[in-house]
Amino acid sequence: MAAATIRRAWLRSTIRAQRRFARDPLSLDDEPEDHEEAFPADEAPRAPRARKVYSFGSILNGRTGINVRTTDLLAFPLTAQKPTHISFFDDFQIKKVVGYHKHYFLLTECGRVFAWGSNNSGQLGCGEDNSDRHAPVLVRKADGSPLTDIVDVSAGKYHSAAVDSEGRVFTWGFGGRRDFWNQGHLLGQPASKGLVYQYQPFASPLLDFGPEGGMEVESPENPFENGKQLNPKAVMVSCGAMHTLVLDSLGRAWTWGYGEWGRLGLEDNEDRRRPTPVVFFLDEKTGLPRIPLAEVNACESVSGFLTTEGAVYVSGRDASRQLGFGVEEQGLRTARFEAINTPHNLQVLKGISQLAFGSHSALALNKSGTPYFWGGQETKSPRALQEFGLRAKQKIAKVAVGSGLRVDHRAFITTDGFLYLSGANLFGQCLADTRPRDAEASTLAVIKSYLRSWQPTQPNVLNLQKQMPEFFSDKKVVDVALGHSSTIVVVEELPDEETTERAKMLEEIIEDFLEAEKKKGEKGSKGGKTVFGTS
Repeated sequence: MAAATIRRAWLRSTIRAQRRFARDPLSLDDEPEDHEEAFPADEAPRAPRARKVYSFGSILNGRTGINVRTTDLLAFPLTAQKPTHISFFDDFQIKKVVGYHKHYFLLTECGRVFAWGSNNSGQLGCGEDNSDRHAPVLVRKADGSPLTDIVDVSAGKYHSAAVDSEGRVFTWGFGGRRDFWNQGHLLGQPASKGLVYQYQPFASPLLDFGPEGGMEVESPENPFENGKQLNPKAVMVSCGAMHTLVLDSLGRAWTWGYGEWGRLGLEDNEDRRRPTPVVFFLDEKTGLPRIPLAEVNACESVSGFLTTEGAVYVSGRDASRQLGFGVEEQGLRTARFEAINTPHNLQVLKGISQLAFGSHSALALNKSGTPYFWGGQETKSPRALQEFGLRAKQKIAKVAVGSGLRVDHRAFITTDGFLYLSGANLFGQCLADTRPRDAEASTLAVIKSYLRSWQPTQPNVLNLQKQMPEFFSDKKVVDVALGHSSTIVVVEELPDEETTERAKMLEEIIEDFLEAEKKKGEKGSKGGKTVFGTS
């Protein structure tokens, strides 16, 4: 009964959206801002750089950042069926792209932030309204000035945050539900009490980090001392569904937001309105880290902590087995909550250099370039993923996990710039040829595919089957961001001599995989099969 209700609600909302778009196509996607407005004076358009941005997957809410026009309701495409070039960014030096759920941010080398996608809670930070943006827009503070000198930015489910070069933290988006102490405190700002939505970053950053309020800032050379009040310098931020994690320059984690399921890692399930240190990793006497951290990662109801020694700790809800508890650790999961509120070490993971959490699964990458996967009912504890390149022995340089209706999709970038995708592909976010294309990929076709996916006998995923999209085979992939049923890829165009060399390497990889598949046949192919796309 519950599943049927969800399906009917999803169908009604989708049809309503398509009718609105058909009635007023311009409301679906306004023209991009003029360059005079979009580009700050000190970052005017330059000569085109080698890096380009491509997107594919679901176009709903503008999450692929491309212009869309339609007047035909039934033929309305819900997906960008092939990688689409976002030419808006051709004139910028791109530092990184990040995303989660239904919106994305692109950070330039000069510290500017651009956003696109869903804005129902003001999470894009682009103005005094909550309309979605189907083309990139500049993120501006509440006083109208753009965010500047940004070194890190994070997209949460309903809110967002950024860190600047001075170690200050800016927040915007959803302030919190009505029972969360009069709202507003999901953003960590004491002045935001009672605030439901903040459509732009606060003009003033959080008082708890950096030189805000004239505070002296901590550093490894000038650490915290008892009796001396110093502000930590933030270096990294990560936003989950309803909480935020910050890493400071001394390797400590700070957190605030909803404490439900123990996601904050503070050894209780209480909410926090202001940034609070995760004391599990600290020395009680000095306040300095006894276990210094290198990375923090927040997602849905889970928090991940990566130490400088490469160990992984997790806390929060284990509903999708994202905590990675093996059979021998099931006693940690209570029958009622299936959660843990104290950071727990995943001892099977050692020498880890990178973490990535999605709605239903997680990835870790060790310093040797081997990724580990866990999550869902099939993989309760981390398992190594092999067979990248076989004789070519490709190592992975970056991993990413998205979100989806029932299953995530995942991305792997090799050290030589090849891209592998796996997981859910209902909206073409993996570019796998598993659904109708062209005219058949209409609203109703995707709806039918979605409804069928709820039947236990009809799976809708390529779980651990890896997909190498042919479109990117002659390009060097340098970054990737995954959201809800959508994918953003940053590439570097290669000169002819490197393209020829790369083509030979690709031929060897394909031959290796074909030979391996022929030898093992159907046996054991579930966990490591690779498909080379024709997108």
